[in-house]
Amino acid sequence: MTLLARVTGQVRAILLVAAIGATGYVADAFDVANNVPTTLNVLLTTGIFNVILVPQITRTRKFKNADERVSKMMIFAGLVIFLLTVLLTLFSGIIITAVASGDWSAQQRLLAVSFGFWCMPQVFFYGLYALLGQVLAARERFVAYGFAPVFNNIISSAILVTFIFVNGGFGHRIALEDMTSEKITLLALGSTVAIAAQALILVVPLIHSGFHFKLKFGVHGFGLRNISKLAVWSFLMMSIEQLVALFCVKIVSGAPNVAAQRGLPADEVVNIGGNAAYTTAIVIFAVAHSLITVTLMTTLFTRISKSASVGDLREVSRDLLKGINFIILLITFTTAVFLILNVPVVRVLIPSAYSKSCSVIALGVAALSLRLIPAGIYQMTSRVFFAFGRVRNLFVIEVPEHLILILLVLLTVHFLDPAWWIFGVCISGAVAYVFAALAVLFAAKAQILRRYFNLSIIARTLIRCSFAALTAGLSGKILKEVVFHGIDFACASWWFSLLCVALLGGVMLFVYCAVCKAFRVRELEVLIAKLRGRVFR
Repeated sequence: MTLLARVTGQVRAILLVAAIGATGYVADAFDVANNVPTTLNVLLTTGIFNVILVPQITRTRKFKNADERVSKMMIFAGLVIFLLTVLLTLFSGIIITAVASGDWSAQQRLLAVSFGFWCMPQVFFYGLYALLGQVLAARERFVAYGFAPVFNNIISSAILVTFIFVNGGFGHRIALEDMTSEKITLLALGSTVAIAAQALILVVPLIHSGFHFKLKFGVHGFGLRNISKLAVWSFLMMSIEQLVALFCVKIVSGAPNVAAQRGLPADEVVNIGGNAAYTTAIVIFAVAHSLITVTLMTTLFTRISKSASVGDLREVSRDLLKGINFIILLITFTTAVFLILNVPVVRVLIPSAYSKSCSVIALGVAALSLRLIPAGIYQMTSRVFFAFGRVRNLFVIEVPEHLILILLVLLTVHFLDPAWWIFGVCISGAVAYVFAALAVLFAAKAQILRRYFNLSIIARTLIRCSFAALTAGLSGKILKEVVFHGIDFACASWWFSLLCVALLGGVMLFVYCAVCKAFRVRELEVLIAKLRGRVFR
């Protein structure tokens, strides 16, 4: 389901680039307006729900009136989200203006504000999706939770196709003056309708899971005091995280205008990577991150929460090591592919991007690929802290991480040309995540798991897989130079790029698996055995 969601999500990303481009004033305006609700959702709902509700619901299920307790929790959280969404929508103009780059023109800023009014209600539906999804996850019902984004992507893609034809068909590059009120409403409100469908479709599987919703109001009986304590630290942590993310977006969004102020011709300014290109690169990064890290993290978090609720440190450590080692095995190879084949990968995944845009996005993807391993380790390990209610410990780790990121981004702006800002911001995030991953691993061992958590196992797997990835990357690089020497993949056809990715990626995968096999990486043997069992069964 995660794979299907990512495939349909990639189709949506392709259509979005076809509709408004990956660079340019309209693309950057919509990107800010559409991502502000996502950021606020992470800040106000998902960040709290995804890490607090699963352990809380898991503990609640041991009571006879478990469904009543969970129903109270859902109603209370739903009302809070609804009221927040109303306030955010009323003040959407102020919020969007604050987030948008100060270098934008008044016309571009007004367009972003218009988009933002229709996009802001997404906060409620994102919160509802997170709320219903975590109840399903606590009941170990993952399929519907994974399918809901597919429904969202299908509806969103249909709306984007409609927008493309209303705007003159494929291949028409949109300008600021082309955006009428009808087109603004179609694009922005359509995006909100798709998010609403994603949330509401979860009601059906929740009923089929055996959950009996009870219309019970109140603030007692579902652990509000404990949730509130954890939520405060989680909110502070997510606040800093999202403010730093907005800071990065604001920096990148100003790159085209700064380039124009420095005398770059207007026909070249539109090809400077702004926040839309940055977001597109993150979408490609998220394909691998979601398929591997998020999938493993979601399924193992419920098991870790159950073991944590009874104090079984040995079982928690076993599940954590399993998750981290499988993430390293799968993500390390993906990092090598993104580093060596970033341009053809972008060409395959975003065929609607212009050649210049493709190169800009690929620059961000190459830098973001270095974030995959540390981000996977950090996010998997952080689930142990949430399961044990140690959110404050994570807050202490994240503060210096974000300070490092901000410092590196400011150095990027000072020393690099605006055309390289997107690369610099992405690299800065990777360096900051390396610090966070190391800190959270040592903190988990020292503060929670102690002698049950063996860091040398992770180090051994990382060294072996890194050497295998380096060997695979070199083989792919050499083969690319020999077979496809002199070819500009940013201008290549989709089929040719797909052939390149399939051929070189296949060779790299063979070399990677061979080296891992020679080093006796246990996780690869387990994975092969499971795949073989499924095929023959």
